[in-house]
Amino acid sequence: MFRRTILLASLGSALLLAGCRTPQQPMNPGFSIPESVTAAEVEKAIKLGAIRRGWTTKEIKPGLIQATYVKGSYTACVDIAYTNKSWGIEMNPKTNMKNADGTVNPKYNQWVRNLAHDIGKELQIICTTR
Repeated sequence: MFRRTILLASLGSALLLAGCRTPQQPMNPGFSIPESVTAAEVEKAIKLGAIRRGWTTKEIKPGLIQATYVKGSYTACVDIAYTNKSWGIEMNPKTNMKNADGTVNPKYNQWVRNLAHDIGKELQIICTTR
């Protein structure tokens, strides 16, 4: 009986972990900026947040930054559009983590979520030090 309980618990844990690794829809977060900041300050926050998380950044044009994160054979590339009122992250076609059915490796969403969090922290610092 004890062995059966252990086996069922192990199987349940394995299924739960397998479910966490299933492909997901790519996240494309967008955020409004509540306080009055300049577009240059938003650009600075995006670049600092990305660099702190290990992403490289490249300004494509005013109001658009491309950020890239490489780990092993995976490359996550995003376009970050911004103004002084809002900013958002969209997947760039250079990302090699997309599946044929439109889903992505869950790591992509984790990396984008972390990037968005760090950019938000940098914006918060800018807003509180004014």
